Amino acid sequence: MIKRGFIGILLLFANLCLMAQVNVTGVVRDEANQPVPGVSVVVVGTSIGTLTDAEGRYSISVPVGDNILAFTFIGMTRVEEPVGNRTVINVTLQEEMMGLDEVVVVGYGTQKKKVVTGATVQVKGEDIQKLTTVSPLTALQGQTPGVTIIKNTGE
Repeated sequence: MIKRGFIGILLLFANLCLMAQVNVTGVVRDEANQPVPGVSVVVVGTSIGTLTDAEGRYSISVPVGDNILAFTFIGMTRVEEPVGNRTVINVTLQEEMMGLDEVVVVGYGTQKKKVVTGATVQVKGEDIQKLTTVSPLTALQGQTPGVTIIKNTGE
């Protein structure tokens, strides 16, 4: 009878150790030391995650072990922080710089260059300077196929 009780208590403690979690809190800020709301905070390799509130604060239960928290936000670089035995992890996100050659400005927003499926035309300033037109708009019309420019008045 004593053996069964001892084994039962041992199994109970083993089960509690397997389910042990630590609560990690912190604040996510940007380079200007302003809180960033809506940052995704995820335990890497799991489906455990949360979002920061309006003041950039978060709280997440992380299983004990060698876990890493990933902080992601659109337009910011991804930051990964090892948890270890820390209970407070404050993070500063930096703005992600995107090269201008990677972006195409379209009439209704911006898209990455590799995503654009329509025809794009580039007119250089040197090409317009070589023309003997009075109006730069007329020069554009002659250089870009499919562009029609209509003048309403002679002004």
